[in-house]
Amino acid sequence: SSLRESTCPLLMLSGDRDFSLPLTGIEVLEKKLGQVYKLHGKPDHFRSVVYENTAHEYLPEMRDRMAAWFEKHLAGQDR
Repeated sequence: SSLRESTCPLLMLSGDRDFSLPLTGIEVLEKKLGQVYKLHGKPDHFRSVVYENTAHEYLPEMRDRMAAWFEKHLAGQDR
């Protein structure tokens, strides 16, 4: 894969009580992906947010954060 593909913007939104993806797994992904994005000079292209007291669900706060992320990383790009 190309450098562009390996560092495309990635936003992870998770709940700390989502048993389909344990918090320890999220923490491993955060550490490893954070290192990859930093290595490629794009640390701002990766963000992980864990919502407290949240299971496998979609919150209005998640929608707002996702919309802001898309605006930041997709504005002005050819789609």
